Amino acid sequence: MTRLDIDPRAKRMSVKEMSEAILAAIRDADADLQRQLSTIVGGSFGGTDPAMSDPDTALAKVAEAQQAFDRMLSDAMGELDKMRRKLGY
Repeated sequence: MTRLDIDPRAKRMSVKEMSEAILAAIRDADADLQRQLSTIVGGSFGGTDPAMSDPDTALAKVAEAQQAFDRMLSDAMGELDKMRRKLGY
């Protein structure tokens, strides 16, 4: 969020009412963002994994993906090193 414009009519609200209204607007915006992201991810990857709603499961899946990536990168670097040696570098 980079800017907040408050309607002059908000001066009629108590500080508590204004705080609650701002927090509700932020929660609504966050929920809308989550829905939009879910739609994008679902459209891009064929649906969302229900397990990804659990933070611990999601972190485990991310760690698993990181390990798989690290293995593939290590294999690729090994192949590049073999090619480099064959070429005499």
